[in-house]
Order: sequence, then C-alpha cells, then structure tokens
Amino acid sequence: MLRTIIVDDEALSRKHFKHIAEQVGGMLLVGEAVNVVEARELYERLQPEVIILDIRLPGTSGLDWARELSDLPCPPAVIFSSAYESHALEAFRSGGDGYLLKPVRPDLLRDALAKVSKGSRALRSAATPNGERRFLTIKSRRGLTVLPIEDVRYFYADQKYVMAVTEDGERVLDEALRHLETEYSDALLRVHRNSLVTIEHVMGLKRLNSGQYQVELQGIEGGPVVSRRHLSEVRKRLSSM
Repeated sequence: MLRTIIVDDEALSRKHFKHIAEQVGGMLLVGEAVNVVEARELYERLQPEVIILDIRLPGTSGLDWARELSDLPCPPAVIFSSAYESHALEAFRSGGDGYLLKPVRPDLLRDALAKVSKGSRALRSAATPNGERRFLTIKSRRGLTVLPIEDVRYFYADQKYVMAVTEDGERVLDEALRHLETEYSDALLRVHRNSLVTIEHVMGLKRLNSGQYQVELQGIEGGPVVSRRHLSEVRKRLSSM
C-alpha cells in the first residue's frame, strides 16, 4: 500500500480522489490538505511515499512545492493533477512523476501509481537497510492510518488483536507478535509470551511486590511484566546494551 496524501483546494476534487482510490487499490490515503502550508506539515508528520498535488493552489503553487521536494535526499513521488493540459511540461520539469487531468480516471491513476512504485526513491527509503518497514498500518476510528515504528514503546496481544502502545495511547494492529518479532529482531525484545518491547525505549527493570519484574519504558507508565521464562534472556540482552 502506497501511503498517499492529497493536496487540492477543491473539496469536490479531494472527494473524487478518495472515491476512486477505493476502486484503484494499492494506495492508503493518510491525509489531505488544501494548500502547501498544510501539506508541508502533513509531509513532515506522515512521511508519505506519494503526493497527489494540484498545480493551482492558494499561496505557494504545487509546482513551487514540487521543486522544494525534489531537492530532498529521498523525495516522495509527486503526481500532479490539473484541469489544464498546458501545465504538463512545466510539471515534469518541476520534478513530477506523473500528470493527471481532472476529473481523474481510475485506470490512469492506477497506471501512475504503478509507475511511481517502481521508481520512487521515497518508496525505497520507506524501509530500513535491512528491509524492515518504517511504518505500520493500524486501525482507528477514521479507518486505516499509519504509525511510525519508532513511536511504539511495546506491543502486546489482546485476544485476537495486537495492541501497539505509544506515548499517546494504544492502537489496534493487524499483525501477529511472532511476525513483528521476526521482522524487527534487532529492535524488539520478547519479555512475555504476549509482549514485545522496543529496546531503544527501555530504561530498566522494576521489581514488583509480587517478586516479578516490570519493564520501565520512556514516556509511559506501567510497562509489561517480564515472565519468569524470559527473565534471564531479557537481563542478558539489556546488559549488553
């Protein structure tokens, strides 16, 4: 799924893109903006791989922002959208990866996404050098959103779901703990059969009145309890940090 934001000052255009995105598939809309000021904030916070960008925007134009983005070490893919054919040449000169005429057809959007998925430097940088994902897809009241791996303090299994705990609360994750443990073997540490902690956020172990040990994590209170089975390995791993 290509994490995508839409930048368009027309509400009907944004609504149309969201509608055809459901038909096209392969893209996850994580945000929308009406101007470049809002779009910059979204980009810094969400780091999308793809930006669908209107050319005529209030204030800074889409063309000007695309030039800024093209100077980044790993710029996102930019697909321009416009009601005018005359901007196409300038759009590609500004660093655009695609150009769609409004109203955008689903098949043309699908073709544009297929093209950028093969060539975007941002898509290659969405994973670590070991091929690990930098973002997880999570469920929320707004639907599917994304969560940066580095924001997670620990994961725990709750019946049929896995919960990701951050400083801001808990999120529902469609992943299995064993898959996360395998993919992020260097970053995560199993402390219980139903819990994994992010090693970089571990501050230490706290002995409870019960005799068990609880993991203390940066930014949150009440970390997971370490099972007796995993205590020796947890101590060994933490002592080597």
